[in-house]
Amino acid sequence: MTYRIGIFFLFIGLISLAIYFASDFADSPAFLLFFAALGMIFLGIALMRKGYTQPPPSERFKSWRKFRNKNDDSQE
Repeated sequence: MTYRIGIFFLFIGLISLAIYFASDFADSPAFLLFFAALGMIFLGIALMRKGYTQPPPSERFKSWRKFRNKNDDSQE
């Protein structure tokens, strides 16, 4: 669940950063928005790293791996 919350914060931070660049282009930069965007991006990345779990090993081609390992053992 923390991985998904991290993606949310990262997405909102990137949108806020785009809004900051638009305000900077309009010659009225909102520095508070810039720092809030950076904070959300870093928080999002931290939550994504914390909540990431390795996917389970694939069961695809299971019989092919068994066959290949059996042939490797017979050649030795």
